[in-house]
Amino acid sequence: MRSIERLVNDELSRFFLEHSIDPVQGILVAFSGGSDSLGLLYGLSKLVPEGRLHAAYVNHRMRPDSELVREIARNRENCERLGVPLDVLDLGRDRVARAALDRKLGSEEAARTLRYDALRSLRRSIGYRYIATAHTSDDQLETLLMRLLQGGDPASMRGVSEQNGCVIRPVLALDRNSLRALLVSVGFSWVEDSTNEDDRYLRNRIRHRLVPAVLEVFPSAKASAYVFAKKSAELARFVDDASSAVAQHVSRMGAGVVKAQIEPIASLPEYLMLGAVYRMWNLLQGDPSPTLSYGMARRVLALFRDENGRVVRACRTTAKRQGDLIVWRKDVRMDDEAFAVSVGLSENDRGVRLVGGYSLERSVPETLQSIPEGELYVPEGLLVPPLLVRSWHEGDRITLSGGEVSVSKLVGQWKLPASEAKLIPVLEDRSGIVAVLGKRWGGKDRLAARFRVGPLAPIRLSHYSIVKRKECSEQ
Repeated sequence: MRSIERLVNDELSRFFLEHSIDPVQGILVAFSGGSDSLGLLYGLSKLVPEGRLHAAYVNHRMRPDSELVREIARNRENCERLGVPLDVLDLGRDRVARAALDRKLGSEEAARTLRYDALRSLRRSIGYRYIATAHTSDDQLETLLMRLLQGGDPASMRGVSEQNGCVIRPVLALDRNSLRALLVSVGFSWVEDSTNEDDRYLRNRIRHRLVPAVLEVFPSAKASAYVFAKKSAELARFVDDASSAVAQHVSRMGAGVVKAQIEPIASLPEYLMLGAVYRMWNLLQGDPSPTLSYGMARRVLALFRDENGRVVRACRTTAKRQGDLIVWRKDVRMDDEAFAVSVGLSENDRGVRLVGGYSLERSVPETLQSIPEGELYVPEGLLVPPLLVRSWHEGDRITLSGGEVSVSKLVGQWKLPASEAKLIPVLEDRSGIVAVLGKRWGGKDRLAARFRVGPLAPIRLSHYSIVKRKECSEQ
């Protein structure tokens, strides 16, 4: 047996033994066809009994069809050569984009969520016990760097786990170069995902720019990251056990209200106290919860130590001491009230904050050869200041190319939940409504007819969009 093949074989055998995994129970491999997943599939094909290994390729439909067709064809060839059945799970066009919008997630996270949903469904249907992913020590190093530099807490430094329920990661201790060397030695070629070169994604920027610099100084950083993550996981389990004891002191008081007992929490180390604050926040907001900023969390934590009856108001919530309790409640009134905010038009004005955790973002492109379909660009020279962004109300009307229509009817056509429809803002200048900004909630951005200009019109255009703030700020 070749030395590199023996290395991979020994690592897989060690992994199965350490985690008490019996391959006879069946392993479904999340198979992209890249070097990592093909190397994993090859290694497993030598150890897993016949009929108990299966591959699944999830087509997210996020790349050109021509690239996907070639990729799937190559993956079928490689699986046939290994004697491993392959299922292609097609998520359907635009499903990732819809999930990102519906669940308020980034496209990468939405794709990951749908991918695991599809894999778990197939695993159940074929009666297998495990899903194996091809995360390597390269992925572990990237993850730890990202979490460290984003200010992650100590528990996050456990990184990518070797096992999480039915999901296992048998080659986490190996690096990508080892798997590629294995494939070259046995005459296999793999596919390359074009998005892996796209530096618009944070992980790719870390992989292409930061990791090479780290490896230049610390050549063994990948192996060290694997060991560090395992040690951190052991510490995190200890902290998790301690945190679970905190849970008994935090509970709901009713809809939109949670409480925490001060005395047993105030005597804990600060890290565990912060854990209690975040537990309160998650109970208060429900699932999925918007991210609570660290600054806001510390302001609430201070209530456990401050006996002077301070009140913390932020993020459309109010937290205060009541006897031997901290009571934290949603400020429903703030979500329901109308809003109207002035929008600046100078070079330095980049947008304004709105209710519900949203912001209106404004940008002025230096050049614009054409107006992208579906994007809202407003010719500034046609505006009659002041420009406002405000909540819409009954009686609002906008003149489109087909005539005047009520905003209420326009919003109603989008069939949104009432709680979301009321958040849709309008832009308004002195002459009337400029635009209805419904795209962020699954509707459309509609621009008044008087602002329609040709794509090459010699006039400055401002781009407007609604974005969900990434975390709850203190303002």
